[in-house]
Amino acid sequence: MATSETVIYRSSNGDVWPLLEEPGTERLQVRHQPNRAAGGQPSLTELRDFLDEGHGPQQEALLCLLASR
Repeated sequence: MATSETVIYRSSNGDVWPLLEEPGTERLQVRHQPNRAAGGQPSLTELRDFLDEGHGPQQEALLCLLASR
């Protein structure tokens, strides 16, 4: 089965953070997709590490999503 994606946050500058879930596993990751103008490369972070990075709006949005499940 394919990995499912749920966008958890979109910043005002166009960056996007989707939550990735692998069916049949408990593995959750967050991908940061920078906006095109930034020219950055996407990054993939394990859920726990993503939450440990800080308390920005993307982490807050993820916490709200997880609490609603």
